[in-house]
Amino acid sequence: GASPAKILFLAPGLETVSAAARSIASWYETYPRIRVWQQEVVDQCVKDGSVRTYFGHRRTIPGIYAKDRGLRSEAQRQAINSVVQGTGGGVMKLALVRVYNGLTKNAPSAILTLTVHDELVVECNKEGTAAVVGVLQGMTSGLMPIELPVEIKYGPNWAETRPWKGRYEE
Repeated sequence: GASPAKILFLAPGLETVSAAARSIASWYETYPRIRVWQQEVVDQCVKDGSVRTYFGHRRTIPGIYAKDRGLRSEAQRQAINSVVQGTGGGVMKLALVRVYNGLTKNAPSAILTLTVHDELVVECNKEGTAAVVGVLQGMTSGLMPIELPVEIKYGPNWAETRPWKGRYEE
């Protein structure tokens, strides 16, 4: 995980390193299973020398056997992050395929324009918006054993997007 100093940098609402440390501690108290899961990932990595994403992609973590404590700690963070980020990447790849196929079938004039991290940008005319929304709402269904929420926004350009509320509003 990130240090309190890094969290302070990433979360502008926090004003001190101690506030960031309290925020991290609170997060782990709220989600105690996370620490258990992190340790399971590290233990599996020590056993195998590698980790796997939810979708089975493997990454070797050679530093997991380092004698130097700092290098070994970095490898442990890499192991955890590789599973998290790699699984997120797998979700995006599968969702992109679903969106492309869905748009081709249900909104052929729409264009999948851009991806930015975990966001997709789709261009369409006003009349095609509902069909595009229908495709996007189903893009993560069943990809994981948990529900992955999809937040849909629309607008004339990226700067003026607003949440979709079931219909196109001017």
